[in-house]
Amino acid sequence: MRQLLCFAGLACFALVLGTDRLCAQPVNRIDNASFESVMINGLPDDWELFCPVASDGSGLSRAGRAAFASDESVHRGGARAVRISSDQPTRCAVLQRSIPCQPGEKWKFSIWMKGAGLGVGGDTGALARVSFLNPGDPSKNAALAQRSASIRSDGADFDWKQLETSGEVPADATVAQVEFFLWKGKGSVWFDDAALEFETPSTVRVPDRAGKLRSRNANTRLAAQPRTGERVIFMGDSITEGWNLRTSFPDQEFVNRGIGGQLTWQMVSRFPQDVLAHKPDAVVILAGTNDIGGSMPPDIIVANIRSMVEAAKSAGARVVVCSILPVTDALATPGNPQLVRTTKRPPGVILEVNALLRRMAEEEGISFVDLHQALADDKGFLPAALTVDGLHLKPEGYAVISPIVLSAIQSGRKG
Repeated sequence: MRQLLCFAGLACFALVLGTDRLCAQPVNRIDNASFESVMINGLPDDWELFCPVASDGSGLSRAGRAAFASDESVHRGGARAVRISSDQPTRCAVLQRSIPCQPGEKWKFSIWMKGAGLGVGGDTGALARVSFLNPGDPSKNAALAQRSASIRSDGADFDWKQLETSGEVPADATVAQVEFFLWKGKGSVWFDDAALEFETPSTVRVPDRAGKLRSRNANTRLAAQPRTGERVIFMGDSITEGWNLRTSFPDQEFVNRGIGGQLTWQMVSRFPQDVLAHKPDAVVILAGTNDIGGSMPPDIIVANIRSMVEAAKSAGARVVVCSILPVTDALATPGNPQLVRTTKRPPGVILEVNALLRRMAEEEGISFVDLHQALADDKGFLPAALTVDGLHLKPEGYAVISPIVLSAIQSGRKG
């Protein structure tokens, strides 16, 4: 009987019910903490690339040939580590958001690092940081930012070593996030076997960061449906999610897999189950505006979209890549709170990404449709008559782009 109770006690530590993880001892709440699980682009799942601009006035962000990789040749344990490298001083990280926590919980943060050719002294090198936020009340975040904790490398070249720090979750915090940086320096740094452990027993909901569970039921239904014609899957963010495909494309077997607010890395993460599993005849990708809003470098945006293109092509699907749409001129109506998001999407950056998307499409031999040109006015902005908030389309906007996309889908059909 005692053995049975011991077994039951041990089993509860790892019990998973749906998306609820029941924890009865300190547990690592970082997902894919050893970077072993990778997406179709080879980068670690549940992690996003992060290139924030330095707040010290230097304006430093990603620079030179800064690169991220899942490294199978250098790792501490398992089969992989994550590597960040650059030939110029840069400020880049891998980031995991939305780690659940509760005020007052004790935590311990640790990471294994290895460095080669890093800057030493001052404010350069490799850095790991844990910070706390309250997404439900952003007004708390400035104060919470002061409670973040960092651990930093202390040499230019060093073999694997573990660094750690600990503390208590501050009042008002509801989630934590962890970042692993190449911090204002150059060279290479590897990270492996990360941990953010909490001492307090609790029931925490494992976040669905990439939205893989959002379409689970719809995917099950779709898999059971007989095909009635060509199956075309639309992948994207809220602009795709808000597209009524039945109205825009009657009598077509078009499937919507847009999820509002998503970044391209999240689409890459869920692409296998939301797209490839259904063996589509064609795939339409309309993505990237949220990445621009989050200051993601254009080449990383396009690289993420390219990885979806390559996966779809390998599965035998035709691919249509859409340009990023224009936004409304926020300066034309100052003080309109609805247009704040448009200020984070500079027209010049949108055009830069679109030019890279066009070139990528040519290199991949796929269709590129310039929806920006179809929608923009003579100043390059989205007309107010076509948008509900300066970013998302009204039915009148979808009416403009639907025939253009349909033509691109049909032009690649065989026979």
